[in-house]
Amino acid sequence: MSVIIGLLLLRQSFACAWGNDPTTRRLDQGGAGDVGTRRFEQSDVLRTFLATEGYLDDNQRFLDARDLDTVTEACFDIMSHITSRHQGAVSQYVFSRESESDLIDSVGADLLSWMSGQLPGRRRLVEASPWNVTRRMSADTWMQSFGYVVAGKALLEDDRVESGAAGVLGAFGDLREKLNACARFVDSVNDQVQESIPTGLEYHPFEEIVSIQPAYAKKLGIQNVLGLATLATGQVVLALFRSCRRIGSAFGGATCALV
Repeated sequence: MSVIIGLLLLRQSFACAWGNDPTTRRLDQGGAGDVGTRRFEQSDVLRTFLATEGYLDDNQRFLDARDLDTVTEACFDIMSHITSRHQGAVSQYVFSRESESDLIDSVGADLLSWMSGQLPGRRRLVEASPWNVTRRMSADTWMQSFGYVVAGKALLEDDRVESGAAGVLGAFGDLREKLNACARFVDSVNDQVQESIPTGLEYHPFEEIVSIQPAYAKKLGIQNVLGLATLATGQVVLALFRSCRRIGSAFGGATCALV
C-alpha cells in the first residue's frame, strides 16, 4: 500500500513540474502540454550543467546580465545606506556648515565599517554553496565595491576629493541618479589611482589590480577581511579591486570580467 501511495505522490509531483505552461521547453521536441515538457528555469544548477555540457551562449548571456545586476544591487544598497545614515551631514554640507572633505570623511568611515562587517557573511554564503554562481558574483562585486571605498579614503587622505561629494549627493536621487553617481565615483577612482597611486596603495598595471599595503590595511582595521591575489611575478598582495570600468552599458562599458 505504501508503494502505491508513493507512486501516486511521485506522479502528482511530475504533473506539477511537467505541465503545459507556454514558457516550457520540450525535451523531446514534441507538442506542448505532453509529459515531454519541463519548465526551463534559469537556475544555478541548470547553468552549471549548461557550462559543463558546452552550452556557453545561454550561460554567458546569464553571466553578462547578472554581472550588471550585481553592480546595480551593490550601488543601490550602498546609496540607500548613505541616505539612511547621513541625511543630517549632507544637509550641513549643502548649507555650507560642513566642508566637502569632512562630509566625505564621515561617510567614508561609516561605509568602511559597515561594508567590512558584511564581507565575512557573504563569503560564508559562497562557501556553503560553491556551485551558486549568483552568490559568488554578488560577493565578488561587494568586495570590489569595498575596495573602491578604501581607495576613496586613501585619495581623501592625499587631499584628492574629486567626485566625492557629488557621489554622496547622488545617493539622494532616483535610481538612475544613484547609478550615475556610482559610475562617476568608480571612474574617478580608476583614473586617479592609475595616474598617481595614493599613499598606502599599490597599482599593478599588468594585472589591473589595486592592492593595499599591509601596514595601511592594519591601520584601517581591515586586514582580516581582504582577499589575496598572486601577481605574475609570484608576489602575493592584499587585493582591493581590479582597476577598470566596472560600471557597464551606458556608463562606458566594463573592461574587466568579474568571473
